[in-house]
Amino acid sequence: MGETNQRAIKVQIQDLNYLENAFSAFIESSIHRVAHSGDMVYSYRITAGEVKAGTGRQRLHDSVIGEYTQFFANHNVAAQYDGNFNSFNVVVDLNRCVLRPDQAKFLAAAMETFRAENT
Repeated sequence: MGETNQRAIKVQIQDLNYLENAFSAFIESSIHRVAHSGDMVYSYRITAGEVKAGTGRQRLHDSVIGEYTQFFANHNVAAQYDGNFNSFNVVVDLNRCVLRPDQAKFLAAAMETFRAENT
């Protein structure tokens, strides 16, 4: 029983690490784009295959899909799973999402760059 619990915890940690890395990549990419476009809302996709490759999972059960969408919701980011395409559609709105302090500074600098180049 102890081995099963350790394995479950390991899988959850893998999922959390995968989600944190994906979310950070989405935020960083969005902020880079702000400096050039001024847009604050961007859409991304995570395929089931990418989740499986990144976490070692064989399948995405409904409970895992729910955990993934809840992770994004906890960061004020919209995410829905599309079963037809086996992927998550993720919409990042930089006006509303949760940012780390370093990301917030990066966003402020990107917004200032856009303003300086477009005024």
